[in-house]
Amino acid sequence: MSDARDAEKQGKLPDALNDYASVLKLQPGNPDAQSNTARIEQQIKSDPAAAKKELVSAIRYFYLSQFDDAQRSLMDYLESPQTAQNPGVADFYLGATLFEQSILTTPTAQWKGPSAEAISAFRKARTANYNPVRAYVSPALLKVWDSTGQ
Repeated sequence: MSDARDAEKQGKLPDALNDYASVLKLQPGNPDAQSNTARIEQQIKSDPAAAKKELVSAIRYFYLSQFDDAQRSLMDYLESPQTAQNPGVADFYLGATLFEQSILTTPTAQWKGPSAEAISAFRKARTANYNPVRAYVSPALLKVWDSTGQ
């Protein structure tokens, strides 16, 4: 809780949300963490600058392989269309996050390919005319991304 409060005082709202999420994993009914999470999410949804910071943090979480945090931040960002100024970026990274999570959590013999949710997120990113910087994306991910353009 103290890490979350410190992050919030420093204006690092996505980090505060991440810390409160960690508290809620350990103490699912913690009322302070729940109310602070709801309050910060509302603040981000009403502030374009805070929303942009959340998107940047979500992308950072993706590249750090913190996929649960990336997914939560991306979904929070996309829930607020009035402040989500880059939905194509968020949808691409949401699809990428879902794809990477499925690869890491599904035994190889049982993996059937990317989920419908990942494909849907990629298609939304394409609809928003987003194109990833290919040098920063894995070949496996690019293969799935490219397949959604057909």
